[in-house]
Amino acid sequence: MVEITSIDELALDVTTTFPRWGTPRDCAAAFAGEVREELGLPCSLGVAPNKMLAKLAAGLEKPNGLTVLRPSQLEAFLEELPTTELPGIGDKMGEHLRRLGARTCGELGRLSLSRLKSRFGVIGEVLQNMGRGIDRRPLTTHYDYEEAKSVGNTITLNRDLYDAAELRRTFLWLSERVGRRLRGQGYCGRCLHAVARYPDFYTVGKSHRLRRYVDEGRDIFEAAWPLLPPDMGERGVRMLGVSVSMLLYHCKPASLFEIRRDRLTSTIDRLNRKYGREALRRAELLPGLPGGYSETVQAGWHPG
Repeated sequence: MVEITSIDELALDVTTTFPRWGTPRDCAAAFAGEVREELGLPCSLGVAPNKMLAKLAAGLEKPNGLTVLRPSQLEAFLEELPTTELPGIGDKMGEHLRRLGARTCGELGRLSLSRLKSRFGVIGEVLQNMGRGIDRRPLTTHYDYEEAKSVGNTITLNRDLYDAAELRRTFLWLSERVGRRLRGQGYCGRCLHAVARYPDFYTVGKSHRLRRYVDEGRDIFEAAWPLLPPDMGERGVRMLGVSVSMLLYHCKPASLFEIRRDRLTSTIDRLNRKYGREALRRAELLPGLPGGYSETVQAGWHPG
């Protein structure tokens, strides 16, 4: 069972197949040997009970290492491992965790769930599980992929954003991109989810179910923007996100006004496909986004 997680990374579940190769270590070594022989490239591997720990182990001895983390070793291994070694926890998050008394994974795993949730919001439980080495996500193989259950985008700025007008404009830009992706895949949806993360990494999110289906950026924005806290500009924001779920495939507008707007939107989409993704955009989105950000495109919403 193979899950391709990026252009140069994958995860394998060898629970039922490793006896063909010997031990899991033997299986990993054979894999690395095939890569070297066929491609002439180095390959770092990690063997562990779940995806998160395997990814962690693979990064311990780059560029040609092979690390095995056995269940019996995990408690001692995580006890002194800095939290910043965990996938997805950078220096800033690590500093916030240190202020709570969680310098290592062991200390993070022992923090109370209520304290983590009050400090970080919806990602508190994810953080506690990471500190304990828990990752219940199954592998998703290419033949297991289902039709999209949600479509969303998040944006992480390289500076905390306090300007309310700029926050609003950024969220509209995200909504427009989600709408364009929905239309490109032939979907519309009626459940909106908005999320924001403050400079202290506290994360808030809220959902709302509409009576009608939408696939247009302005509709998504007008329904999702009120879900965000009104005091965001006062507290500052480092990440914004919006997603649409409860999708319907090939839904068509019903009223005459919606039909005319749908034709206009389709024309804009065609022009942008021909001349550039945002060659034609709303005037209020000019001249563009704040400089310095990283974007995440999501097919299926998940925290963290």
